[in-house]
Amino acid sequence: MAKNNRSILMQKLRRMVGLSIGLGLCGVALLGCDDSGEVQGDIEGAYLFGNLSDDVRASLPIVGVKEIGGLGSYPSDLSIAGEHAYIVDYSNNAIHRVDLERYVVDKNFIDLGQNAGPYSVYANGDNIWVTTQKIKQVLRFDREGKQKSLVLSEEHIVAPTDVVFYDGYTIVADSEYDYTDSSKTGGSILSISSDGGLVERKTSAQNPVFVRVVEYGDDAYIVVVDAGVISYGADFSVEKLPERSCLDVWKLSDFVKKDEEYSPKSVCVENASLGGMAWSKEMFYVGDAMQPQYHAIAMSELFDMASKDQNLKTIALSGVDYTTLIKPIVVEEALFLFDSAKNAVRWKKGNASHVFALAPEGDVKMPIDAEYNSTNKKMVVLNSASASVDVFDVK
Repeated sequence: MAKNNRSILMQKLRRMVGLSIGLGLCGVALLGCDDSGEVQGDIEGAYLFGNLSDDVRASLPIVGVKEIGGLGSYPSDLSIAGEHAYIVDYSNNAIHRVDLERYVVDKNFIDLGQNAGPYSVYANGDNIWVTTQKIKQVLRFDREGKQKSLVLSEEHIVAPTDVVFYDGYTIVADSEYDYTDSSKTGGSILSISSDGGLVERKTSAQNPVFVRVVEYGDDAYIVVVDAGVISYGADFSVEKLPERSCLDVWKLSDFVKKDEEYSPKSVCVENASLGGMAWSKEMFYVGDAMQPQYHAIAMSELFDMASKDQNLKTIALSGVDYTTLIKPIVVEEALFLFDSAKNAVRWKKGNASHVFALAPEGDVKMPIDAEYNSTNKKMVVLNSASASVDVFDVK
């Protein structure tokens, strides 16, 4: 089975922290559970804001947080739609649903069957899409997790890593990187129409991991993270970072024109492996999977399709001295950076910057994904090591 950077990264981080992913949050200090599976969180910020002054705490857009555990043994991806968050549990071949209003978990909301290997999930309120790596399929369910339909099978894909739905098109990132054959380092981006027909496939030179559709101006663009290929030693130490890692950008209307040659705009950074994406009205941010830094470019520069010579700006982070996964999220024009190795969050807005903890000292959570729902003003953070989510209430 083809593997990609994020699954290998999770193996590496688990060994680094020396713990089992099957940790249940109900046993963690300062937290308690009731029979419904609800976990009472750090509402008053006893440890969340423990190292911040009252003035700094008041400046942050967070008014409370609850932690919800019991999300299986390998939660690896997150999507929010309305009042629900959907969580991939790779090891148990399931999608769990979290009620963000009642703070309870509907475990095994979607049971994918033995050896499915779910990898990513996307929900939009009407349907739920799931990519699977072991059975090499992209599946669609209705909002209640029923009425399963097959979007793509192994006839068309090798190892689907991400999926998004926009304007009648299902768009899938498919990695063809094989750790047993270093010559296979590319992949494809595919679009499927609402009637199930394969509209177009475009090749990607590196290793497509994340795909999003971004509206900007009067157009919409497909943005793909090509993570590059990381070489590991026998002890999971990094032997070599990619020579370059890129954002590939297609204009959606051009992408879906069948059988037409059309190359993306590539905006790259050297000696890094890009991760998750986030954006504000002005800036586009990309995480870094293996180094304490993140990357940024102005939205106007990223989507200026006539110009091909922009580069990502790299911003190094101080106070982080070992391998980390920096996941960005934008809330009300402020930037949050979730640091897996430090179990911490950095908040940046203008010249202001603060760091605060996600767990009491000694506990390990490993935040690997985050999303913000501007409608219900909740930010959800997925923690792999503690098999939990933090649900932040935002001002």
